[in-house]
Amino acid sequence: MQTIAARKNHLSELFALDLRSLGLFRIGIALILLYELLLRSFELSFFYTDQGATPREVLWHSPFPMGIVWWISPHMLSGSFAWQAFLFILSGLAGVALLLGYQTRWAIAISWFLLMGSHARQPMILQGNDVLLRCALFWSFFVPLGARFSLDSLSKNATTYHSNRILSWGTTAIILQLCILYFNAAIPKVSYEWRGDFNALYYVLNMDYFTNPFGYWVLQYPAILVLLTKATLLLEISIPFILLMPFGNAYLRLIAFAIMVGFHLGIYMCMDVGLFSFMCIAYWLVFLPSLFWDIVATFIPLKFLGSIVTGTEANGPEVLSTPGPRWLIPCLLIFVMVMNYQRYLNPPMVSDEASVIDNVGRIIGLDQYWAMFSPGVLK
Repeated sequence: MQTIAARKNHLSELFALDLRSLGLFRIGIALILLYELLLRSFELSFFYTDQGATPREVLWHSPFPMGIVWWISPHMLSGSFAWQAFLFILSGLAGVALLLGYQTRWAIAISWFLLMGSHARQPMILQGNDVLLRCALFWSFFVPLGARFSLDSLSKNATTYHSNRILSWGTTAIILQLCILYFNAAIPKVSYEWRGDFNALYYVLNMDYFTNPFGYWVLQYPAILVLLTKATLLLEISIPFILLMPFGNAYLRLIAFAIMVGFHLGIYMCMDVGLFSFMCIAYWLVFLPSLFWDIVATFIPLKFLGSIVTGTEANGPEVLSTPGPRWLIPCLLIFVMVMNYQRYLNPPMVSDEASVIDNVGRIIGLDQYWAMFSPGVLK
């Protein structure tokens, strides 16, 4: 019986998250959301009005294979500047509420819906960070992002948790989403430059429209780029297994966090990939284990960190029920895995026809494709 209990405890460790890490994750994705809104507001008229580059009529008559279906977008109700500005302001207010943790669940829902709408209105300018942000907001609806570091947590009606660590289908989905990202970024990399001479990053950095000044400097050292190509492939393949390792998980996640923050900062320094690197770093915040907060607590008062909880954490994470039917998240996770597998077999940039899976993914906002520079690199 003890062996079974220990095994069950190890398995629960895989999909449990710390409430404080969820709070930090909320702040991170809210900052990304607000900064992205600010950047796009400078070109609001050009990209989102009927007087700009993509009038609504273009979307009505020319469905875009990689975009979210346009008819779910409130941005399509009017092509005027005033209406688009109103929606951006509303998105900004929801983003501020998310940042502060005020009415967090409503802030998540509104932010997600309006982000979906802006993506559907202008799919031509979307990047990987937009897709990951959209997925992060979707899964966030199923976890208590406002339990720590928030105005909600100061409310008299705030939910009391018996542990700083929680386990639910929502936490499982957040963890598996990042595993799916890296796994599906690695598997399609099958060309000779990725798995033969390992010169993939050399060719990537020779794409002038991607490369930053630091990237040009690194180009002077082909041997280093060979090592970095091998390291990139190794990290993308191994990260899902590291995150799901049942033993020593806290230490492994802390090490993986440090490595992947360095990895994404390195990408940012070498290549212009928009906000993708920072969105990935914001997502990685959710993986900070309780061990991290125990270390930080030696320098910062426990009450500020939300470490004073009733009961004890000796019995493992607190198991939470998930909003909605119990079968919903498992079915959605299976759907996302099937969609990624289908796109591995039939990349969306090759196929002009959208399958049923593609259309469902676009409607619910889980549409995703992570095969970056795959199967090979343009030369």
